[in-house]
Amino acid sequence: HLLLAAQVALTVLVLAGTGAAVRMLIGLYRTPLGYDPQNVIIATINLPDNSHTTWADRATFYEQLRSRMADVPQVESVALATYSGIPPRSGARSVVEVPGRDMTGDEAPILQRISAHYFATMKIPLIRGRVWSDSESAGVPHVAVVNQTMARERWPDESAIGRRVRMPEYIKSPTYFRLAAPGSDGWFEIIGVVGDTPNVGLHEPPAPSIYVPYTLMLSDSLNVILRTSHDPLSMTRSIREAVRTVDQNQPVNVVRTAEDALASAGWARERFVTLLLLGFAVFALMLAVV
Repeated sequence: HLLLAAQVALTVLVLAGTGAAVRMLIGLYRTPLGYDPQNVIIATINLPDNSHTTWADRATFYEQLRSRMADVPQVESVALATYSGIPPRSGARSVVEVPGRDMTGDEAPILQRISAHYFATMKIPLIRGRVWSDSESAGVPHVAVVNQTMARERWPDESAIGRRVRMPEYIKSPTYFRLAAPGSDGWFEIIGVVGDTPNVGLHEPPAPSIYVPYTLMLSDSLNVILRTSHDPLSMTRSIREAVRTVDQNQPVNVVRTAEDALASAGWARERFVTLLLLGFAVFALMLAVV
């Protein structure tokens, strides 16, 4: 009787844990993403050493790459982004100086360097204001867009549109790997507010984020983001061929989908743990019944 009672108690415990895991997985799938990951593929480009060493040469190469990708059949839109560029983990913390309050450390917002087509490609809604045009992407004064969380936390009682912020890292090129645009003074004017997307993981609320034109600080690594009308993985060969038409010596390092990024950021792990617990729960229940 003691063994039977212990086994039933253990079965109930495992079933309760499995139920909690299933609820957590369902909640994770129902979490609003703020963007559409379907039919999105990302190709990572890392420039070879001693390749495109000036800002102008690098800017021209990246724009040619974007233009060529846009001509690929079944591609609906193309965007460029540095860092990871793809939710649910995108961008990196950066010092932003707001008149009256500097944001550093954990308070620093997530900086994302993107092209103007990023929001349309990822289907991130524009809440207020506007997105910069191609002619403004490397112009002076510099422009930026913030997410709803940053607008709400930094300017709770007033509009973020028209506010000016300063990012010291944009004053000059920090290394050979990142080239600042000529005439950059580090000041940005906020011209728009977009919807929130996960940027520090699926289990954390969106952090304040600021988006700036990628051309203002050209990295030697770039993500080309394409929204397609068909299965994105079927476009892998076409993407590699398009890159070779621009530069036959330029490799495509990684090709993955936006749904792969979601899976690696938590969906796949949570799904595996839930299925494992479900298997143990069914086995324990069968033993208890027998």
